[in-house]
Amino acid sequence: MMRTGGNVAIISRLGRVVTGQSRAFGKKAKKGQQQQHEEEAVPMKAVSRPAAPPPVPKYAVDGSKLDSGSATGGGSCSPKETGVVMAEAVSEATLKQVLSEAADGKTDDDLFRALTTANADGPVSLRVSAVTPSTAIAILEACAIKRVRSFPDLARISAILLRPGNPRMTAEEATSLLRLYTFMGSINEPLALACANSVVPLLPQMSWHDIAAVARDMARHRARPRTFFDIILTRAATEIGAIDSKDIFSLWHTMCYLRIPCPEEDRGRLADEVVKRAREGTADLEDIIDAAYACSMMSLQALKEGGYQHRTLRPLVEQIIACLEAGGIGDSWFVEHRAAHRRLLLVRAHLRYCLREDLYVPLSENAKMALRRVHRIDVEADRAVEKYPEDAHPLRLPKSITQLSLILRKLKVAHFVRARRGPFTFDILERDRRLIWECNNFDRYYGSSFDKLATRRLEERILKAMGYRIVQVPFWHWRRVTLKSRRIDMIRMSRFIALRDFRERHMAQGDADQYSDPTKVGGPRFDPRRMYFLC
Repeated sequence: MMRTGGNVAIISRLGRVVTGQSRAFGKKAKKGQQQQHEEEAVPMKAVSRPAAPPPVPKYAVDGSKLDSGSATGGGSCSPKETGVVMAEAVSEATLKQVLSEAADGKTDDDLFRALTTANADGPVSLRVSAVTPSTAIAILEACAIKRVRSFPDLARISAILLRPGNPRMTAEEATSLLRLYTFMGSINEPLALACANSVVPLLPQMSWHDIAAVARDMARHRARPRTFFDIILTRAATEIGAIDSKDIFSLWHTMCYLRIPCPEEDRGRLADEVVKRAREGTADLEDIIDAAYACSMMSLQALKEGGYQHRTLRPLVEQIIACLEAGGIGDSWFVEHRAAHRRLLLVRAHLRYCLREDLYVPLSENAKMALRRVHRIDVEADRAVEKYPEDAHPLRLPKSITQLSLILRKLKVAHFVRARRGPFTFDILERDRRLIWECNNFDRYYGSSFDKLATRRLEERILKAMGYRIVQVPFWHWRRVTLKSRRIDMIRMSRFIALRDFRERHMAQGDADQYSDPTKVGGPRFDPRRMYFLC
């Protein structure tokens, strides 16, 4: 039997081991106790935490560039000047982030403080503010200089600025935004209409140069504000003699491009003034070609029944031929002015195929030879002409064109993508038949409508007169049909109808314009708006 005293001793030792008071460790136990007393004697000031670092700016700004732009770096600098400084002091990647943040409705206060005060080392607040027209102009000006753009972000910025309840933009802010959107290639009809509403009260005081520039921007955004153009025509009726020649030709091109209904008296007055300036020699050849091209964009009904083919188009063409025969206009001039060369070729094709008996046949042989010589100038000699989707264009092809090309390949239809033939560039051109496929996106229509642009109508009129068949694939039909099998069936049926339909034979003789008066030929059942559309 175990004695009771031994159990008590064992229990007391275990208690001391648990509480850390065991004497079995000897010197090690004493050393640990000394270290514990030293740690308790350290004052609290020695273990205090360091202070937090100052906040860092969200965007990096190059201070040396701000110094070089300190002349414009005052607090009262304009948004355009702020944008120029931003383009110099901010990298391209940072500018993309700033544009994306502006699309969310926010701008960084520290960035704009550094740009406007030319001081990148100031205090950092990390605050954001709502996007205003002035900050949007500064950001877009920098993006235009740096060639940075994002179409979804641009659309969201304009939607934020035009949101109901926001302060109305001034005329200067609206015109600046419209100019930047035009330069960056973004079509935005609501912004153009807002600009027109802001500019309308100031039209009686604006110069004709500014009026012509704003009207041209309206045309680029496919906007047709009736009140804006009515005021311009009313003012031009009394001041037409004081308008500069370039502004006259610009207004004439805008009116013909937008096909705005206006009184025949106002249109005729403007057309007569264009012909008068062309004969006086106050306009250069590029403006005269632009005016003839604009006159060709009018409907055949207006050209023939309105008398504009003899009243306006013939004098302009005669003046162009006189400039070509006089000399001084060589191949190098057309190489430098490629847009004028393409427009002159379209005017010549329009005369040959649509107005042949009225205007082209009466021309002299020398005049025809001069126009033929212009047609043979190869302004694209230094460029490769690609025919297939992989190398068809330096930019990415629209998705609808690529999808349609794949369907035609599946149907064993040989074709070229983005084929160039003279002044024309076809979306898809079949190789063995005179059949053209047009993938009509929203940019080929006027804003908030299904009316095709006058330029596209002119090209279709010429091509149909040349004997081509056109299959039009509008975007609102293509997007609604999502199944590949359904798209294949629609393309097959549309191609069959286009090849077997002979209702447009009259277009080869230029008898009528399908967009002006379709009842002249084909009978009452003829409805050209339904032709070659995917149903």
